[in-house]
Amino acid sequence: LGVCAGPFGGGDPAAIGGDLEPLQRRLIAALMAEGGRMIEDGTLQQAGDLDALAVHGMGFHRWRGGPMAAAHAMGLLDLRADMQNWQAEDPVWAVPPILHQAMKYAEGFDAPELR
Repeated sequence: LGVCAGPFGGGDPAAIGGDLEPLQRRLIAALMAEGGRMIEDGTLQQAGDLDALAVHGMGFHRWRGGPMAAAHAMGLLDLRADMQNWQAEDPVWAVPPILHQAMKYAEGFDAPELR
């Protein structure tokens, strides 16, 4: 889902196989949640800021976007349900309020209402 370096050792995870899908899902969820917290506290202004940082600093593919775009591609409703289950394990997966907001709009995190 867009990561070509970093925790996946420089390879394209989609080419590695399905074994990484659960890990990818949790990683994207954690990054998206932290991005949401950063937007809430004013560190970032909008979701696209995190995606740009991820492309330039974390090895996400430019044409796929960063963690916010990847979360949207995964399906926000399903990702929220997963995160609600995972947050009992660790608060890193606590569902950020921006996810609830993004679910209201077809554009997800890119909706003008969230900028």
